[in-house]
Amino acid sequence: TSGAVNAFFGTGGGEILFFTLSLIGCGARRSLATTNLVVGVLSLVSFFTYLKLGIVTLDGGVLKILPTALLGGFLGALLSGAVPSTLLKKAFSALVIFCGVRALL
Repeated sequence: TSGAVNAFFGTGGGEILFFTLSLIGCGARRSLATTNLVVGVLSLVSFFTYLKLGIVTLDGGVLKILPTALLGGFLGALLSGAVPSTLLKKAFSALVIFCGVRALL
């Protein structure tokens, strides 16, 4: 289900997976790391499907933002290791709420 949500909306699969992993007893840090891996794979599958359908092309902004996105992912992973797990979970939850409210407006 998280894969379908991620592909259909472009986001959301990670949130479903993160909270599911948290409910079954994974810690916040492990849930986020696992979610990042799964969403990364799901996003690649979606991206190549969109590419095949002609919805996205490589000549646009994709290649322009890729270097900074990779750097941000690396730095974010390093930073998450330094943040207490409870704060990480609360910050992620606040981000989900913010994005949900923003999407409704």
